[in-house]
Amino acid sequence: MRLNRSSLKPTPSRPKVLITLSGLPKLEYLCVVGLETDRAVYCDNLQTPIPTFPALKHLELNRLTWDTIFNLCNDKFLIGRLHSLIISYPHDSEIDYPNLNLAEDRTIGSSDIIPLLAANNSSITTLALRFPGDRQVPPEVLKSCERLPLVNFELGWSVGRSCGFNALGSTLSRLPLLEDLKLNMVQRPFDLKQLRTIVESLPRLRRIRIPVKWESITQLTTADFTPCRPQSHNTLYLKSDFYLPKSQQEGAEQLARYLSLLRPASAVVCESFQAYFYHRHANPPYIDEQPKDMINIELSRLRSSMEMNMEFRDPRWPR
Repeated sequence: MRLNRSSLKPTPSRPKVLITLSGLPKLEYLCVVGLETDRAVYCDNLQTPIPTFPALKHLELNRLTWDTIFNLCNDKFLIGRLHSLIISYPHDSEIDYPNLNLAEDRTIGSSDIIPLLAANNSSITTLALRFPGDRQVPPEVLKSCERLPLVNFELGWSVGRSCGFNALGSTLSRLPLLEDLKLNMVQRPFDLKQLRTIVESLPRLRRIRIPVKWESITQLTTADFTPCRPQSHNTLYLKSDFYLPKSQQEGAEQLARYLSLLRPASAVVCESFQAYFYHRHANPPYIDEQPKDMINIELSRLRSSMEMNMEFRDPRWPR
């Protein structure tokens, strides 16, 4: 049997199962799921045997305590071969690690885990950190991510409240390989200037999921409607909850004009994060796919107009 995917769920015998799985020569994907309501089954301080998981490339850690995550991420044999890591809904736990010189009753957290990844691994290209609620994540977590060659990055917490936009922007500017960025949609939205700053800092960006304060279009001046630099030739897929803060057609035209400048040498395509939602600043407040569709129509029109102008100037310009 050539098992290449496995999910390890809470059972009293889970450590034995983990030992068995660790020797499978073809196992490439492993998901470890915790059960915080039953400490006996939960298996705190779960550790892996050495050597371990010779072919593992993708690891997902779901609802584990931070100390368990620490044990797994501190395993150089395990972490050193990974291409992707997902940490979802971790739980606090008090633990004593004398070698780390932690203060008494110090709680292991994200600031202890992410540096381990940077120290033990240079090949993780996909990292998803999904932390619940308004968990305060220190800026050091973002700084540690700068040491990884990330292509896909998901920040599943209120990064603006925890780290601030400047810290986020600084980290993103040091991730030149990033193509896919996902920001937590349940947080204070970013304004359009901040969206532009993010896009400009990521020359290879192809996809972004981000909450946006679309009514900030009314605060922009003529000077804000200039093309982004550097100019990428990759189509940008922008996923968000789209709404129009003013009259439908006028709002769609203005937003499309601004968004088109994010990719003046290629195209921008809007995608809905939710098919139906409520927003108090929208008109009307209950929104479906229509605003997104209207903006895409205007983006397409602007793109076609630009192509016609370029072809008129130079018939050799590819359509």
